[in-house]
Amino acid sequence: AEALAGTGVPLGIIPLGTGNIFARNMDLPLGDVPALLRIALDGRDAPTDVGRLVLNRGPKRPDDKHMFLVMAGVGFDAEMVAGADERLKRRLGWLAYFFAAIKHLGARRIHAAVSVDDSPEVAGQMRTVLFANVGRLPGGLILAPDASADDGFLDAVTLDARAGIVGWTGLFGNVIAQGAGFRQPAVLKAYASSRIDHARGATMRVTLNHLYKVQADGENLGLARVITATVDAGALIVRRPQL
Repeated sequence: AEALAGTGVPLGIIPLGTGNIFARNMDLPLGDVPALLRIALDGRDAPTDVGRLVLNRGPKRPDDKHMFLVMAGVGFDAEMVAGADERLKRRLGWLAYFFAAIKHLGARRIHAAVSVDDSPEVAGQMRTVLFANVGRLPGGLILAPDASADDGFLDAVTLDARAGIVGWTGLFGNVIAQGAGFRQPAVLKAYASSRIDHARGATMRVTLNHLYKVQADGENLGLARVITATVDAGALIVRRPQL
């Protein structure tokens, strides 16, 4: 995808990964290889957004650039990605990430300041900050209900959980609820043990109080102090099922 973005050459996808999240969001028929081949050869050409990251790793190291199709993030999700066991991923697929997540439930929250499209920074403690190009996850979960790969925007999602297992249980419940169309009322967020906040924009910047792990599309990208995410609207042509 990184090689084809901006060339006009279409990308055909035969999903063989752990979660195949991008393929799911492209409505591709997972597991049906003949159908996937037909789509790759004769599907409709769909202009698709891609996300681009610039990672500032500190004053003595150069900035690092990466592209993503699904989501990039810092905090709990990046720790989960880095801690996922490769053997479990081969045996269990995307469920391996849940076992990795359990190991990091007690980790300290990160302190981050988030700005969207040059808006004033909103600072606070949270579990993770995500930049979403698409929103659907395996298992029927929807993390970013408004995210779409053809709208010219990224969706910033911040998640927080306090009070131990109570907070994590509430956070999981909020994710399920928003997938069903129910959003946490703003008046309750300040008092709840967990919260999810959303924002949309073309450029997002996260400034952290020290170096934290970053991931993009399930790949561990190492440590960064400042993260800038931008959308490259319609840069990638993806072969998708005919309407």
